[in-house]
Amino acid sequence: LLKTEEELTFRRAGIARLRTYLASVQARQAAGQGVADDVLKTQVRLSAATADLEDAARRLDLARFELNDLLGRAPDGPVELAPLPPPGPPPADSTGEPWATAPDVRSAEADVDAALSNVTVARAGRRPHLSFSADAGALPLFPGSEVGTGLNNGQGWGMEFTFSLSWPVWDAGVYRARLDQARGGAERARQAATAVRREARLEWRRALAELGSRYREVQIRSGNVPIAQDSYLRAESLYRGGAATALDVLDAFTQWLDASEAAAEATLGYREAAARLLRWGTP
Repeated sequence: LLKTEEELTFRRAGIARLRTYLASVQARQAAGQGVADDVLKTQVRLSAATADLEDAARRLDLARFELNDLLGRAPDGPVELAPLPPPGPPPADSTGEPWATAPDVRSAEADVDAALSNVTVARAGRRPHLSFSADAGALPLFPGSEVGTGLNNGQGWGMEFTFSLSWPVWDAGVYRARLDQARGGAERARQAATAVRREARLEWRRALAELGSRYREVQIRSGNVPIAQDSYLRAESLYRGGAATALDVLDAFTQWLDASEAAAEATLGYREAAARLLRWGTP
């Protein structure tokens, strides 16, 4: 969305400049100079630039609709994005492991812990189990009932304690099967965690390298934009002096727009690389 807004900005600026140039050429034509071909060529290029502007506006609307939908808002609602800071140099490479705290890695490690817990539970199935229970209550003496003797006289308050010991010795292989199944699940979880850690390390290193390359590309392409603009202004000035043709002016105009678009694309690539580095380098 920000890239398309930037594209609209430089295309509008280019169209405004080209219209000024067209007005000067038309003024020369009105003065009787033979520049009819130059007028036609400029009008064709201006129409193409205007069509490109409309296409960028269409893509901006589609991106705005999609963003509003992701935010749970009405698709045609207004969207105003906060400006992002200019691209900066990538962070210094370190010997640490920031990728080890990525959500994917932590989730895989949690799966390993859960699988190891299943092994512990399976092993506990073969151990002796001691349970204890206690009951207490009161029983009134009903008419005609016989009263017992001793501690259990059949009336009044009573309490009962029960101790139970169970030890599964003969299980016909059930314990071994459950333990093997739990161990297999733990091994699969370890292998999956290893694969996730390797993927996270690779993606983080790749994002860091790409961010450095994208930053250098942004520096080069952004510096090329004012040069291309100066080239267009010089070609326009030479045309007025008779030292350049209309094709020279239009070629310089195209190079100016191409340089601006390439700089916007490079900035977008830098933002995407920074997002991937953040994705694989933060918890």
